[in-house]
Formats: sequence, C-alpha cells, structure tokens
Amino acid sequence: MSGLETAFLRVGGTVVKHVATAWLTRWKTENRRGAELTDLIAQRFGGLRERDRRALRRKLEEVGELAGEQLEELCAREFADLAEGERLATLDAVVDALTESDLSDAVLLGADLHPISLAKQVRDQVPDAPARAGLGAGARALFDRALDQSCVQLVHLVRELPEYDSRLAEETLRRASDVLSGIDRVLDRLPVTSLDAPAGADHDEQFRARYLDLVARHNDDLELIGVSIRNFRPKTRLSVAYLSLSVDEGHHRNDPWSAQHKHRNESMRVESALSRAERTLVRGEAGSGKSTLLRWIAVQSARNGFTGALQKWNGRVPVLIKLRGYADRPLPRPEEFLSEPLSPLVGPVPADWMHRRLIAGEVLLLADGVDELVEDERGRVRDWLGNVLQSYPNTAVVVTARPAAASTAWLRAEAFTAVDLEHMTASDVHEFLRRWHQALIDSEVDALPFDQAEVRTHHRSLIAKLDARPHLRNLARSPLLCAMLCALNLDRGGDLPRDRKNLYEAALEMLLVRRESLRGIRHEIDLTYAQKLVLLQDLAFWTSSRATSRSPRSTHTAAPPHRCARCATTLS
Repeated sequence: MSGLETAFLRVGGTVVKHVATAWLTRWKTENRRGAELTDLIAQRFGGLRERDRRALRRKLEEVGELAGEQLEELCAREFADLAEGERLATLDAVVDALTESDLSDAVLLGADLHPISLAKQVRDQVPDAPARAGLGAGARALFDRALDQSCVQLVHLVRELPEYDSRLAEETLRRASDVLSGIDRVLDRLPVTSLDAPAGADHDEQFRARYLDLVARHNDDLELIGVSIRNFRPKTRLSVAYLSLSVDEGHHRNDPWSAQHKHRNESMRVESALSRAERTLVRGEAGSGKSTLLRWIAVQSARNGFTGALQKWNGRVPVLIKLRGYADRPLPRPEEFLSEPLSPLVGPVPADWMHRRLIAGEVLLLADGVDELVEDERGRVRDWLGNVLQSYPNTAVVVTARPAAASTAWLRAEAFTAVDLEHMTASDVHEFLRRWHQALIDSEVDALPFDQAEVRTHHRSLIAKLDARPHLRNLARSPLLCAMLCALNLDRGGDLPRDRKNLYEAALEMLLVRRESLRGIRHEIDLTYAQKLVLLQDLAFWTSSRATSRSPRSTHTAAPPHRCARCATTLS
C-alpha cells in the first residue's frame, strides 16, 4: 500500500473514530481523544463477546475505508497536478485538525449537526493547521476540500447511526453488521463538494451533474415490503424492479365531465399517457404505485434512461416534493425546491440555480400525495401549482392523488390531463411476483433464513394459490397488497389462510408482532397483539372520521369499540 493510500485511510479512520466516539461514549472530551475503536467499544459494551466486538470494530473500519476512498477519488480528479509530497502533508494536516478538535456531543449539537457549521468549528479551533504543515496555495485548496468532505461524512454518519438504550444495546449489537448495514450507503450517496456556495453560473453544470447523480442514487433503493431479516430489510433497485402499470385516461364514474367523453377512454401504459402531456394528474388508490412511479420518473430522468416518447424528459432536473411534509407550513417557493428532502446531501446550491433551470424549461416537478393533506389544505396545492406554472410555463409536472382527494377536473384550469391507475392485470401480477422473489434472492443479505430453492418454491406455490382462490386474486390487484401477499406467503411457509377474514388477520399479525420481533424492536410498554389492534382501530376511525391521513403525536378522542368496524378499509 502506497503512502498516499495509507494517508487517505488515516483521514477516513479519523472521521469514523469521531463518529464512533459520538455514538459509543458519553465520556468527557479530554478522555475521548486518542482512544482506539477497540477501547471505545469495550467501554460502552463490555458485556459483548470478543467476537462480536471484533465484528463491530471491523464494520466501523470498513466505513472508514470507504470514507478514505471517496477522498482519494476527489484528490485524483481535482488535485492530480499536486506533488505527492504536498498531498501527503495536506492529508496529515487534515488528520491533525480533526484529531485536535473538540467534536464532543455538545459541539456537534451546537453546530446543529450541519456540515458547514461543523467545518467552521474545526477551523476556529485549529486555525493554524495549514500553516504548521507549511502548505502552499494548491495544498491549502486540497486541505479545505478534504476538511469539508470529512465534515459532511461525519455529520451524515452520526445522523444515521441509531440511538440505543443501554439496557438493549448489547443484545442488539451482537449482530453488529445488522446495526450498521446500510451506513456505507450514506457515504455512497454523499456528494463530493466544497461547503462554499458558488456564485454566478460558472458552476451550474458541475452542480447539475452532481445533483442528478444524487437524485438517481437516492431514489433507486427499493425495500421489499413486509420482509425483515435480523434487523435488515432486503432491498433491490427500483430501476430494475419497476413494473409499468396501465391507466385509464381520466374516466371515473363519479365525474360527469369524464363520463361525457367515455368513448375516448382507453387503457394504456402509464408511460404512454405521460408522454402525451406535459402536465399530468395521476390518480390511484392507496398502494397502487403512485409514489413509486414518481421515484422511477426521477431516476430515469436523472440517468437519461427514458426511451420512446418520454425521451424528451431525459436530462430534465427532477424535483420530488412530498406534499405531506407541508401540512403545517407553506409550500416551497422555487428557490426552496431543493430544501426537501435532499438538501443535507446536495451541498451548497449555486445562487439562483433553480430559477435558471425553470426559466430554461428544464425542470420536471413531481408532487406526491395531494390526499395526504386534509381537504381544507388541498386548495393550497392547486394555487401553488398555478403560481409556479404562471411564472414558469414550460415546467413539466406530474401530480399524484387518491381519487377521493382530486377529481379528474381538479387541475383542468391549469391544463392538466388526468389519468387513473388501473388494477394490475393477471400478467402484471405474475410479473410482479417474479420480480419480488428474484429481488429477494439477489438482495444484499449475507445469510437468508431460507435458501434460493425455497424462495422459488414459495413463488410457484403462490402462483398456484392465486390461480385457485378468487379472494387472493381480488386482493393481489395493487403493488402494495401483492407485495404483502408475497411476504405473508414467505413468512408462513406457504400456508396462506383460505378465507379473506383470516388472511387480513394474518397480515396484521405479521406486521404488528412478527415483523417487530424479527427486527429486534422493543418498547417500554409491551403491548399484546389485541391491544395494538385496538389502538390501530381507534386511530383509523379517528383519521377516517376527520377526513385526514395524519394525526397529532397523541390524541384524546376515543372511538366507541363497536364502531371500529368502520375502519376496515382504512386499515387495508
């Protein structure tokens, strides 16, 4: 291993040591510095077996290696002309600055766990680090970039690591790789960027490339719903597992305007419908795939992956707005489009960058979940869209809602075309089952509790059950419920209930009891399945009776037990 490679690993290791210190200890600052990972783990989890402590240490070291590799890529790309000796001196200075800085809990929280604030704290604490190392102008630029990147990595790793009650921590950490699974994905999604926001348009294309890459990677992870294996949820790639669904062009039996044009309605794939308009309202029931569709659009646009008529959206700048996040606050202005949910990862945005993209007609605005706002707030969405499109008329927009929340004419004044997602066809269901089971086989899990042959056997048995039982076929008509059937069939070893009532009960039992047990989740109050069911029934009736999909953290409105039967459709 070369001296430079060792230096990069030292920087990554220093970052991870600070992360581990923040996570594993509550020592005073002076006792933290210089501690090795082995000592940090032993101090917090002395009851762990040596084998488990080694596994935890190795996992943390792997994260540090990945952090160092990212820094190495940055250096090779932007500082290739810098002499090796200068690079070595610079990396040593970064390690010194991080090591000498007080990055205790109080400092991290004082910086609001924000990389810009944290980098400023480090520079304020160790202002002479570059001078002591005798760094020239080029080396100082590398120092700044490397320090910024280290602070970005540190903050996002600390944010992702879970907090554990000491009574539960040792048992949970016996599966160290499970606890830290996915942490390296956080680093993989981080941009390589300076924390100084550039001015002017000189950096527009550089930021655009970084943003599109981040959007694609951020939205391409897809969890296999209903499956949890030793505190790890198997994932696949949305770009691989995405299943195209059919739509009906705006026909709805309760919409008189659509009924007048019923002869024009015909089923087509949703991609074809989207290609025929620049503004589309996609309606669908719960679990019909609306949110997944928007994520897939974002990934395809960012990666220039569209073919056919939708190629016009390749290279657009996708902006995914989850409307439920704006229930109690104003909807975002264009300059705030990047504030949710990606801004902590995007880094500083060039001034007026989004405005320039909107003026050029390059933005693909994806607004998800009109129905997740209460009825009185939905008018705000329509006004917001109208204002955006009046200012930037060349913006392409896709909005999703449940039919009960938005009629096909709801956005007609803004020239939107409305389409309804249809139930999955028999061939859709069969293809969904194939992809779901294959994704489980291909998922990044070291040791599945069942072998590949068993997964394939359950796949074939589920197909046979769907062919033989009408109530199962009726249930497997949406991606969400189809996924739940796959998980339930796997969870019960292929022994699915033969009637609808027992099938629903089995699904609830899996979600409320078995899933939490598999994930190692414990609660201060240990509720039985029956008690959890009563609470959910009460909450479902509360939300249903108030025409809302969300509730305060706690409510004091109790529904009479005999009325909870009304909430069956809400629970399903």
